[in-house]
Amino acid sequence: MNSDSEPYQQIFILLQSTAEVGQGSDLLFGIVGILVIALFLVLSALFSSSENAYFSLSPGNLVELNEENSPASKSALDLITEPDRKTATGRLLATILLMNNLVNIFIVIFSSYYFERLFHFEEIVTPWVAIDPNFLVQVVLITFLLVLLGEIIPKIYATQNNLKIVRLMSKPLKICYTIFKPIVILLAGSSFLFDKYLKKRLHNLLEHAD
Repeated sequence: MNSDSEPYQQIFILLQSTAEVGQGSDLLFGIVGILVIALFLVLSALFSSSENAYFSLSPGNLVELNEENSPASKSALDLITEPDRKTATGRLLATILLMNNLVNIFIVIFSSYYFERLFHFEEIVTPWVAIDPNFLVQVVLITFLLVLLGEIIPKIYATQNNLKIVRLMSKPLKICYTIFKPIVILLAGSSFLFDKYLKKRLHNLLEHAD
């Protein structure tokens, strides 16, 4: 009898070990996933704050950057003056918007995959409509995090500490511009898309800087 049950015991042990490995991989994926989402939320916050920081610079801020003569300040001034002020600021805005949208798209796609793998809520069926809790959690939670941590708080901080963000993001934005230069130039050249928005953002930089 023992010899007959031995194969079943071996199968049970194998299934149990497989389940433990699966749980361990899910735990690892859960931790790594949270870190990845947090990292990209930080990137989203940095790009969002860059927009407010650069386009809220006053003439006094520009003078201060010019007098510092540091690599970060020089990179920042290049971003808004080379080859000329209007072209440079258009390309800067296009770079920031492009990077911010790429980061946000990644967050949405990865978060969707993350929640679907780790959490499985049963669909709620009512007489009027079927509700998918997975979809609601993804949309509500991720939208809330993106709006609060990726937009509102960073932009408020950047308005009050624009020079800090300008210095911090000058080199990363230069690198992003270099990598995505063809797309940035194409976007910046689409004047019919950017003119109205750019005019609002350039009040300080174009009207008072010269």
